Amino acid sequence: MASSLHPKATSRRPKAGTINMTATIDDLPIELVDRILFYMPNHDNILQLRCVNRDLASKTSRSFAKAYFAESTWNVNGRTIRALGKLSKTTSICFHMTSVHLVGPTESAKKYENFLLAKGLDAAKLRIALRALPSLSILKFENFEYKDSHTFFRKLLVNLPLATLTTFHLEKVTVSAASVATFIKRNKKILQNFDFDTVNLKGPEEECGHAIPWATMLQAILSIKKTCDIGISNPKVSGKDALLLPDIDLYDEEFYFKSLYISYERETCDSEDEGGYWSGNWEDENGWWCYHVRAEEQWRESLELLIRYYEYRIHQCEDDSEPPCYTDEEDMACDCDVCGNYR
Repeated sequence: MASSLHPKATSRRPKAGTINMTATIDDLPIELVDRILFYMPNHDNILQLRCVNRDLASKTSRSFAKAYFAESTWNVNGRTIRALGKLSKTTSICFHMTSVHLVGPTESAKKYENFLLAKGLDAAKLRIALRALPSLSILKFENFEYKDSHTFFRKLLVNLPLATLTTFHLEKVTVSAASVATFIKRNKKILQNFDFDTVNLKGPEEECGHAIPWATMLQAILSIKKTCDIGISNPKVSGKDALLLPDIDLYDEEFYFKSLYISYERETCDSEDEGGYWSGNWEDENGWWCYHVRAEEQWRESLELLIRYYEYRIHQCEDDSEPPCYTDEEDMACDCDVCGNYR
């Protein structure tokens, strides 16, 4: 009677040779979990999966770090600097942070006695956080054009060694040429790619009264032994356009020399034919000069010539000698004292 009321218990263990169909995703190894997440169409699926349980949160840490922190953009203030500091100490995340884009605060109508302090821009704490990122290969600063930005960068860059950094990008930044030059020389073993877009350089003046900050910074790149790729767009010095060409009237809109390519870019108006038009001379248009030294075998000679271009224009030779390498097609040998017979 008792046996009929209490049926015999059966084992829940699967028989030998059978497959356990009750296995779930949290039973899979980390490698398979990563593979599954790779094919998910939306990164938010990773966040949802991490909320299921602690085991899945642990197994999805690598995919989570790659999805949200491999290429990260930060609006720099006191809170984000502290967050970067914490992430740099989190091993499951910091090893996957390969690209960091830092956007500076925009100055408002309100005036601050100390803008850096008011916005919580602690260069020392940010420097510590960046140095602690073991895989950082791309570093970009954007929108640091306020009054004290050069002071901020001097405190940040002068003592900032980054062992894995290959690409350095500045866009809409006011900075001291000496600070950037020191940073480049400190990291010259692996740095190879440079992009300077609307960079306003500040630097000391020579005895003759001519400031040459772009020469100071580009000379630092020459200390690198590896092949480099250098892009410069709309360069400035102390808020004014810095023309690296010796005389724009002697050059067309495009100029080539070995690995050096110089072009004049401008905004075009919408039209039916080829997207726009341009007319007039250089001074009448809202355009800018771009300089590109390609990562080729002759990149060093090309960069040296660009520096000589700039120095020639700054010093403005008193005699009527032609600028560096300005020769016609029949005479390919340049005898000027500035360029040193590059051709």
